[in-house]
Amino acid sequence: MKKYIKSALCAVLIFLLITGCTNTLSDDSAGKKESKTNGHEPITIVTFGRNYEPFKRALKKAYPKINLEIISYKGRNSSRYTTTLLKTDNAPDIFTSFHRIDEKLQKEKLLSLSGYSFVSKYDMSVLNLADVDGSIYLLPNGYTISGIFYNKTLFQKHNWEVPKSFRELQQLVPKIKEAGVTVSVSENQYPGSAFTYLFTLGATNFLSTQDGVRWKRDFLLGKADASGEFKQCAQYLQKWIDLGMLSYTEELHDDSKAEEYFAQGNTAFLMKISPFRVSQYDDGTGDQYGVLPWLSEDGSNNVALTNANRYFGLNKNLEKNPQKLEDALKVMEFLSTEEGQLAALENPKKDSIVLPLKEFNN
Repeated sequence: MKKYIKSALCAVLIFLLITGCTNTLSDDSAGKKESKTNGHEPITIVTFGRNYEPFKRALKKAYPKINLEIISYKGRNSSRYTTTLLKTDNAPDIFTSFHRIDEKLQKEKLLSLSGYSFVSKYDMSVLNLADVDGSIYLLPNGYTISGIFYNKTLFQKHNWEVPKSFRELQQLVPKIKEAGVTVSVSENQYPGSAFTYLFTLGATNFLSTQDGVRWKRDFLLGKADASGEFKQCAQYLQKWIDLGMLSYTEELHDDSKAEEYFAQGNTAFLMKISPFRVSQYDDGTGDQYGVLPWLSEDGSNNVALTNANRYFGLNKNLEKNPQKLEDALKVMEFLSTEEGQLAALENPKKDSIVLPLKEFNN
């Protein structure tokens, strides 16, 4: 008897894992599924904390007959949840993820998008990163940029040229100081910030070389240390510290305080390893901000840190329903336009956003 009870409990636990518990997965319209209208069954998408209503409204204008059914998931571990849904064939029609999932799983569970014309709208560098054995299964929705933020308004006021290399930055800093403007504030609250500065700036020199690539591989295998040629990275980091671009003060130890100081309007740069807004105030008013890549010495090997907001793909099971597949492909086609990309973003005006499309003016 105990054996049967244990088996039953295991079955219940597996069911709850797959469904994410019934109280965490619900339709945005109070749990009511959209009915089949105009001969078109609903196309499902899971929110994972994002408001897709603006995207739904914009999609409806472009394709009035498509019914997008928004399902919200309020659980904590969305990454594990999405993978579980995919593995158990319970994924929504429009698959979304915060990261590129296992390539084998992509090939088994997602539809190849390579043959569709909307894929050609994406920048080639984006497609190269998304390539899985010659096929594309996931396409990104907007990239946030982190790096060297600068006050555009201050630069325009003083007629400063935006530096395109570290050497140009070295020539600019004395002018900034002469104008009575603070050169820079930087994120230093967490230990990880320092390592990000070291390795990102290192990617502009030694770490981007063949020797650097081998060093990274050997380091992961425990066969390399931080001496020798890797010292170039530390030496370059020291140049940024000496210039005043990377600094530490007890007063601005908290990252939020550093951001507030920068937003007061008398600081040229903000060194930050996560995205930042594009204006002084959330409504778009006040000083305007821009973002620079991590600058190499001569500007020939600058590095930009980007992170996709979401990845989108199509459930392979759609091949069993031609009408739903046709509608789902139109959703992806709309997502591959500037209007669709911006509508799917949480707050396209707040953070520094770059769209992965060829024609987007970044």
